[in-house]
Amino acid sequence: MGDTGQAGDPKRGSSRKSYYGIIFVIVVALIVAPFVLYGLRSSTFPSWQSSLSSLLIGAGTTLGLALFVPVVEREIARRTGEIARQSAETAAQTVAKQVHTDVAEVADRVTRVEQRLDDQLTAALADHDAERTRALDDLASASELGTVEFQDLASALDTLTETGLVPSHRLTVPLNSPTRAERVTLDWSSGEAGVSFIGLTALGRGVSSGTLAETQRMIEWTDQPAVEMLKSLALEMRTAGLATEAVGKQIFVNVEKALRQFRQSWTGEETWFEGPVLEWLADDWVITQQGLVRRGHGLLLRFAAQATFGVEVLGGPRERFPIPTGCDEDFWAIAVERTYAHLGRMRKLVSAQWPAGYSGGEGETVGLPRRF
Repeated sequence: MGDTGQAGDPKRGSSRKSYYGIIFVIVVALIVAPFVLYGLRSSTFPSWQSSLSSLLIGAGTTLGLALFVPVVEREIARRTGEIARQSAETAAQTVAKQVHTDVAEVADRVTRVEQRLDDQLTAALADHDAERTRALDDLASASELGTVEFQDLASALDTLTETGLVPSHRLTVPLNSPTRAERVTLDWSSGEAGVSFIGLTALGRGVSSGTLAETQRMIEWTDQPAVEMLKSLALEMRTAGLATEAVGKQIFVNVEKALRQFRQSWTGEETWFEGPVLEWLADDWVITQQGLVRRGHGLLLRFAAQATFGVEVLGGPRERFPIPTGCDEDFWAIAVERTYAHLGRMRKLVSAQWPAGYSGGEGETVGLPRRF
């Protein structure tokens, strides 16, 4: 603030001009004086006059240089500083421009690398999904032709490994038509080399009693032809007194449909339930660890804790739930029965919602269960 004030002080500027003016007059006088003396005297100076003239000329020249050199020095310093400043600014601009260019090039390289990695990842995932889809397509084709081999089913089951939808490696599907009560349960073991073992147990209807019962022995399938495995399963059902007409290639058709829907839900292509899955009932119907789920309607019946006051409940009366709109009565009965089959100890089955699609019986509150 003080510097600015001094620079703008008019008195200081005036005194400086007077100082330089006096110096200028003295210099001029010292330079001109010898010539004036020369004009007043004869053409030949005396020795003392010559000495005085030389002295005055030297003094004037020295004094003039003494005044001129600082001015020139300041001007040189000013111009040198300006040139240095301009050079520094130019150098800084050049460096900044080069840095900006280098950063842009590096960013462009990073973007290209990231894009290349994204493309490679996308391609790898696409190949992986295509491989899984081919496994399901192969099972579907072999099921249609009746040429299913162990590896066809093993590869299809292996598509479940990464999804985590069946962590127990145990899945139940209809033995034949989803509208029939017979079931087959598949158990398998999986390792780095894929599925190496598949076991099958059946739930069939008694020939004489008509009641449902399970086979006592698991049929192990490793490498024998499918027809041999099915024959062993049918013989085991016959030993248990169960009807065998439901045994056939429909087992593989149902497994393929179930696995395809599971994968579509897991990849987000068509998500409509959350695992883990216990049983596939039919298209749009599954039983999970939460309960009975229907596509487009969500959880219909859910497993709930049973208040037993420390007494373990293993049976008791079952609820009868209203039939959802658009659902076959026989299929609904099977769906409820199969859901009860997965009911754990100390648990009960309750209605999970009261959707508008429910239609209760006469005098029945829609959506609420009633007892048999």
